[in-house]
Amino acid sequence: MDHGPDLLMLEKMDVLTQRQLQYLEDKYVTRTMKCVPEKFLEMCHMHLAFLLDLSGDKLELLLSDYEHDSDKKKKLGLTNVAVFKRKSDLGKHASTPEDKERYNKKKLSALQLLMLLMPSPSQKMTLQLVRLLQRVADCVETKMTPATLGTIFAPIFFLNRKVGASEVCSIVSLTEPAVAFMIENAHELFQAPKELVIDLANYWNRLEKSSPSAECETSSDPHQIK
Repeated sequence: MDHGPDLLMLEKMDVLTQRQLQYLEDKYVTRTMKCVPEKFLEMCHMHLAFLLDLSGDKLELLLSDYEHDSDKKKKLGLTNVAVFKRKSDLGKHASTPEDKERYNKKKLSALQLLMLLMPSPSQKMTLQLVRLLQRVADCVETKMTPATLGTIFAPIFFLNRKVGASEVCSIVSLTEPAVAFMIENAHELFQAPKELVIDLANYWNRLEKSSPSAECETSSDPHQIK
């Protein structure tokens, strides 16, 4: 399979149409999730550790709150507050518009990776809820901003049944900026980060050059939602 045209497209991802982005994600992200889920998790964790400036061991420690089982595709839900707090800390001390924009891109990429790592039911529910909240925020008559909605809905996103009443306020204050940011970026939240798509394309390119018989095609994957 010739990946040359795809690699040229990847160099221009910032100006691609939605259809072109969908094509690249289906070809490389969905394909990797279906064919080599362990590699997909490894790549997502690597990119997340880089964005959050964490070693692999420290990232695994942050992600260790979710239960492990024999299902290779089971991933974290939205209850891991530590990961989202770490994401919210990105660019906290940025002073110039350029710095803020750069860190906001890193925040979005980190959130996109976390969305990809979520179990399918949680991913679908989050998609529908975040896009609904964005429509509410976009409607002037509601007089609701992403920040206001973030405060109201942070408990729904992050609190589990085991959390005591004394912890609720502290968790909400830590996570409401993340929810507000998710609402503001709802249209891009469930896209794969450009850097991840490029790395997965290069992975398949190397694999098929070294082993031309390597083949795993997918037309759709129930885990991947758009």
